[in-house]
Order: sequence, then C-alpha cells, then structure tokens
Amino acid sequence: MEIDENSLYDLMSEFHTIGDSDYGGLGSREEATLVGYIYGVFTHSSRSEIEIDKEGRKVYRFGRFYYVVWFDDFSEEEDETAETEEKDSDTYEVELESIYDDNDDNDEEDEGDEPEDDDELDEDPLLPVAIDGPFTIDEIRNLVKKGII
Repeated sequence: MEIDENSLYDLMSEFHTIGDSDYGGLGSREEATLVGYIYGVFTHSSRSEIEIDKEGRKVYRFGRFYYVVWFDDFSEEEDETAETEEKDSDTYEVELESIYDDNDDNDEEDEGDEPEDDDELDEDPLLPVAIDGPFTIDEIRNLVKKGII
C-alpha cells in the first residue's frame, strides 16, 4: 500500500479522523496501524513538511492540505486493560529490551550513546495515536486561534 497526496486526501476526506477513539476515531487496531503508517509517510517523505511541532500534536503539510497528528503516551495500564478485554484472541507477549548494552567484553564505553538523564528512560514515549484532516491553511489558523492546536 502506497499513500500519495491524492489517496491520503480521499481517505481522510471520507473519515476525517482515524485512530484512537478519544480523538474521534474508531479505536480499532487497523486504524492504529494506519496512523503509524501515515505518520511514517509524513516523517520520511520529501513531499511533507512539518508546520507545527508542539507536545502532543504536530501539523504536517502533505501536498496542498494539512493534517494534525495527535500523540499520547504509551502506558502499561492501557496494555493491561486491552489484554483483559481481548483474551479470546491470539495474543503474544513481547518483551522490550534496552538498546543500551552493558557489554562486559568491551572495556571502552561510547560516552554519548546513553541518555544522561535517568528520567529520560523512565518517561513513557509519545506515540502517534490519531490523525485529523484534511485541513486548509485557513482552517489550521482557526484551530490555532481557538487553542485546539
């Protein structure tokens, strides 16, 4: 599946919001996957430009239109709730490991690789959870004036 300016416009014109139900989407796994895919397109495409970057939201211009990507933190509490609700389906546990090795074989440590602030490791990462759009520049300005973005 390849998303270009026209196909994204067609998709978003039909649904306007996809992703987490707290943001107006359906909250399905398919929508969550699509949000991640579209966010990847925004971040890796030379055709997209980030216009607004605030904590919890980013606005991308992709072609002639603008799209708001909403972010939220990932917490274990939400995972536990989802697991108990979906016990009937096949689920697999995934264990996350640190990307920072404590390699005893290598006496030399790369000093800039690990975050210096321990709180940085404890914070939950913000993940893209919903996308709104398409918007015109005037609609984005209006959302900014209202404090929504």
